[in-house]
Amino acid sequence: MECSAIQEHLPAYRTGDLDERNTFEVGSHLQACAACMADACAEESTVALLSSIAEIKPSRRVWDNVRREIGGGAARRRLVLTLPLKVAAAASVLVAVVSFYFVMATLRPARVATVASTAPGSPVKPGDAILLNRRFATPAFALLTLPDVGTLKLNRDTEIVFETPRRIRLEKGEIFADIRPGGRGFVVQSADAQVTVHGTRFGVRRDGASTVYVVDGRVEVSGRSGRLSLTDREMVTVGGAAQPLEDESLRWIAASERPVLALTADTKVRRTLAKGDPLDLTVRFVTNSPAPVLLPPLDDLLPQIQLIITDPAGKSYIARFGSAALLRSDFRTRGPNGPVRLDVSTPCELSLRVGPDLLPPAGRVRLSVTYVPGASRGPDFWDRKLASESFEIEVR
Repeated sequence: MECSAIQEHLPAYRTGDLDERNTFEVGSHLQACAACMADACAEESTVALLSSIAEIKPSRRVWDNVRREIGGGAARRRLVLTLPLKVAAAASVLVAVVSFYFVMATLRPARVATVASTAPGSPVKPGDAILLNRRFATPAFALLTLPDVGTLKLNRDTEIVFETPRRIRLEKGEIFADIRPGGRGFVVQSADAQVTVHGTRFGVRRDGASTVYVVDGRVEVSGRSGRLSLTDREMVTVGGAAQPLEDESLRWIAASERPVLALTADTKVRRTLAKGDPLDLTVRFVTNSPAPVLLPPLDDLLPQIQLIITDPAGKSYIARFGSAALLRSDFRTRGPNGPVRLDVSTPCELSLRVGPDLLPPAGRVRLSVTYVPGASRGPDFWDRKLASESFEIEVR
């Protein structure tokens, strides 16, 4: 783009309303063009100055004088207005009122985020408003909701400033953002780095040199040394090379909020079986946590998965799975042959076969799957019982 085109796109770029391709082009141009960067900074400074002006509230005496002037002096004057003049006067009043409210809305600091939850004992409370161009600091973990954008997790001792609803300046500490696909153009500025988002889950830590890490999706990291694209499970300390994401980078999230793990089970093929046919089940462990949640290694995990079978007469019994029941598996591990590792973008999926000898010979059968953990293995391991919703099949 030429500089003239960049100038036209600056307002939309500042508010995050520019499409992905133009956001990338404008961001790249600003990194290379000092003149356009100066214009962009001047525009943001002007908007910030307007937003920082306190709301003007006329005193009661001023309103009393206005009412007295309208109700008294104006009534004593006999002013004859023709129809065109009446229309013009009404239009002028309407324009003045709309202009007044537009200016007042522009000057009032806008709410750009809301505190959804905090760590116990934090002075920051759920429901607190985060305002545009106002520094927000939290001494403890906090979760913010960003309308039409996503959510933002803040580590303890973190300070941020929303320069626009889709542009954050990280003053210190660490954030983790979960940005919806529609939130493209979201930007985090951190010291020596600018992170532009394309719908993703990512974190930024400001501790000397900035560190950026991506759980899934894609971000563009721009700094003095150039531009770098990070994708799923990559991280970089700005100025260095990309490397695999380390679980240690996400440990603060695991320590700050309790993850949720769910178990689902179903048959993807059919709900009607011929007598003597096996039943193939798909069992999935899923979590909402960006930080790793661990299950035992596969050989230990399978015996802890139980199939609850309820026959046509309403009698229930338990079937267990051995290694011979495993048809296919899709999951990550922590280290070779290590524990099964889950996060929000990486579930554990197992295809298991139930032999016909374990099923009733005929009739409608209700099935569900449970997971019963064994002895405690450590803080990162899931240690609570799970149960899937039940479903029915028919054996003919």
